[in-house]
Order: sequence, then C-alpha cells, then structure tokens
Amino acid sequence: MYQPIPASSNALTLDDVIARLTKRDIIAGILTIGSTAKHTIIPASDYDLLLILANKPKGLQPYSITHIDGRFTDLLFATSADLDDILALAKPVPSEGDWHGSMIRWFQTGEIVYDPTGRLAQVQHKVQMETCLNPLADDGYSGWFTINYNLAQTRRLVQANDPVYRAAGELRLALYAAPDLLFNYFKIRNLRWEGDKAAVRLLMQHDPDYLQHFQYFMRQGDPTQKLGLYERLAALTIAPVGELWPASVTEITVDRAAVSASEQESLKQFWEDLISG
Repeated sequence: MYQPIPASSNALTLDDVIARLTKRDIIAGILTIGSTAKHTIIPASDYDLLLILANKPKGLQPYSITHIDGRFTDLLFATSADLDDILALAKPVPSEGDWHGSMIRWFQTGEIVYDPTGRLAQVQHKVQMETCLNPLADDGYSGWFTINYNLAQTRRLVQANDPVYRAAGELRLALYAAPDLLFNYFKIRNLRWEGDKAAVRLLMQHDPDYLQHFQYFMRQGDPTQKLGLYERLAALTIAPVGELWPASVTEITVDRAAVSASEQESLKQFWEDLISG
C-alpha cells in the first residue's frame, strides 16, 4: 500500500517555509510561479514553487506536491546545472515537451525569492531579454486529422445498435472528447497551453461562445445530444484550418516535414491509385 507523508508544512505560512528552506545548503535558489509570483492569490489558489538544488538526490523526480498553509502546493525541482545549461544556450529550445523550455517559461514570469549567488537573476535576465524559446509553429494538420478521426470513431460507436459498441462510444465521449477538443483548439491556433485556469481566462476574453458551448457539452448527459454538441464543437475547433469530414472520405497521412507540398498531394492519392482500374 502506498502511504503518503502528512505535510508538516501545512501548518506553516509560505514565508515560514521559504525561510526554513533558505537555511538548507542544498537549496541554491527559489522561484515562485503563477498566481504565487503575481501575488494574485485567492482562496481557491494553490502555491507553485521551483526549488533550485545544488545537487539533486538520486531518483528525485522534477514534480512533487505538498501542502503549505492549508493550500495544495506544486513542488518543482531543478538543479544549478540546469541554470548553467540555460545560461549556455546558443539557440532557442522547444517551448513544449522540453524541461529547459519549461524552466525558461517559469523564469520569464516567475518571482525570485531566494538567490544567494545571483545565478537565478542571470537566468531571468537572459530569458527575458533573449529569444530562448522556439515559436509555436503548427500548420494544424495533426489537430484537424485527430479531431475528425476521433469524431468519426465516436459517432460510429454511439450510433451502433450493439450495446457494447454504444457503451464504448459513451466512454469515448466521457474520456477523450473534451481534452481532444480543448488541446487541439490551442494547438491549431498556435496558442501555448499555460494550464487550465489560463485557458479559461483566454476563452472568456477571446472566444466566450466556444467556452459556453464547451461547458454545455461537458454538462450534457444524454449520449445522442452530447454527440451533436461534440460535432458542433469539433467544427468550431478546426475552423481555422479546415472542415469536418463528409460521410465517406480517404485521408492518407504523410510525414509533412519529409516531403514537399507537391509530393504530399501525390501521396494523398496513394490509396486511390492502388485500387484504380
């Protein structure tokens, strides 16, 4: 049985925790992130702390959690060597799916609360003044294909007569549809995913109609009605790059980075050429 450790820090304030951490030789710096750094904490907010360790204990993973002052707290662990790697960067790194890319985003907007050697300030200055992240650049094809594929599969299952197929379709609606729609909404528009609260704020400001339809979709319980809402949201999601597939299509996927546009068009006919005549 897994047994978590009761958080003794739950009875301490954030200032108390930071004060205790600064007395530990292993702590080389502390950065607060998100609403903690922006000082926009509300009762529902959590804390986010990036701890820079002089040396990371063997086996320690970058992400952990605790509780401080009654608040859920994300603990992120990096090392002084990670700071050196960022300071030595000669070219931008991916903004997503890369540990140093994540650290750069945190340093761009975070607040340094402990920096005994000035190393964190050097990193923050570099990432705020230089282009350290590759820009998001997605032609939207993968999102367009994925949305259409998952919608077609879910529609097929929900509309089946077999009860097992219908139950599988309802599972797809419950488990896959919402994240598929929302993450691809951002991906297709080359918007960086900054977390759930940031996503809600962005949609509230720039696309409240989409957010309203999405929330209605989430609350809907009837599978048939939910499928109709899914189709409408799918169309809205992929609107910048294409339309929903008609009832009968062939779509051959290709490595778009490996071949030219004309070669891509030729490959799209691959199946039709195989069966022609």
